[in-house]
Parts: sequence; C-alpha cells; structure tokens
Amino acid sequence: MIKTWVLHSLLAAITFSIGDLSCKLLLNQSDVDLSVVLAITAIFIGTIGIVYIINRTSQDKELNFLKVFKNKKTFLYLLGFVGFLALGEYYYHSAILHGDNPSFVTAMSSLSIVFIYLISILMYNFTFNMKTLLGIGLTIIGIFIITMYSENKKY
Repeated sequence: MIKTWVLHSLLAAITFSIGDLSCKLLLNQSDVDLSVVLAITAIFIGTIGIVYIINRTSQDKELNFLKVFKNKKTFLYLLGFVGFLALGEYYYHSAILHGDNPSFVTAMSSLSIVFIYLISILMYNFTFNMKTLLGIGLTIIGIFIITMYSENKKY
C-alpha cells in the first residue's frame, strides 16, 4: 500500500505543475504583472483561510488559531514562514515568467533538497548518510545536464 506522504507528494507535484504552467500561460498571454497575480492569489488563499477558521470556530467553539498570536516564538516562526513563502513564490514565478522552459525552473528549484538536507542535519540532528549525499550529488548533476544540454532553450 502506498504511504500517505508519497501519495500527497505526487499529488502536490501534479498540482504545482498544472499551477506553474497556468501561471506562465496567464503571464505570457496578458499584460498582468506578476506581483498583481501573486497578490490576488494571496487574497483568494486568505479568503479561504478565513472561511476555514470561521467554520472550525463555529464547530468546536475553541479558538485554537489564536494560540499562534499568544506565543511570541510561534508567531515569529509563522512570520518567517509567511515571509520566506512569499519571497519564494515571487522568485519562483518570476523565474518561470522569464525562463525559456518552465521545467528548467522546476529542476533548479528541486535543489532545495540540498539545503533542506543540510539544515535538517543541523536543526533536527538527522544522521549524515553517504548514500543520501550520493543521491543529492546525482540530483545536482542531473539538473545540470537537463538545464545545460537541453534542446528546448532559446539562448
């Protein structure tokens, strides 16, 4: 049986792929600015979040979401998460807009595995594993080959 995280990872990959291609199509076919598209996206997501919180609050009458605002450390983590997510989305979609092939951007963004792995070793005391390091090295080499030697680029 497939593990939940594997299924969700595959569904996320498919969903983000469709979203990325839709964003590039939107930006290429219109004169709408990337920052406007991302701002409108944030408004829609925020609206969904507010509806969710109102719905949950009316169901269990306990305002658990307020705990985020009561604990300073938790609130700062949340602000950091939101800030890095917003910056990452901007840079990612800007790269898709200006890049020849969206798959190159996606390949390059998968380098986040290197940063996540190294930071996880430091922050969460994960064990350093040579086989995982080899996989990361092969990923980097694969990304280099895909982006440098593809026939699907304009430059």
